[in-house]
Amino acid sequence: MKARRLGSSLLVAGVAIFAASVAVRAETVNEVSVQNGARAVPATVVVPDGEGPFPAVVMNHGHGGGRQENGGFGRIAKALADKGILTIRMDFAGSGDSKEPFTEGYLTNMISDSNASLGYILEELCGR
Repeated sequence: MKARRLGSSLLVAGVAIFAASVAVRAETVNEVSVQNGARAVPATVVVPDGEGPFPAVVMNHGHGGGRQENGGFGRIAKALADKGILTIRMDFAGSGDSKEPFTEGYLTNMISDSNASLGYILEELCGR
């Protein structure tokens, strides 16, 4: 069962990936709030040790999941950081630590929140 959950998490991460190359200062794990219009989107940023620029991945969870994915997304983010890849993962509306109702978790909002998370990396961490 654990292998199936990990496989599902990897599939979700693999299907909904956005990549960018960013220059950031070295940090480890930061819990942040990504502002997307009126929505405050809870997110976790994992930055590899060392000097950037680092490639970056936006990790999107599946329906009914959350940015922690039972610890699976944290382990994936750590493994990526160990390979020099920065990650950001967020909770969509109605999931995890999101204060938004689940009824706001429709595809347009999910895409917008994912794009806002990429924007957060580009603007907040590398000043673009």
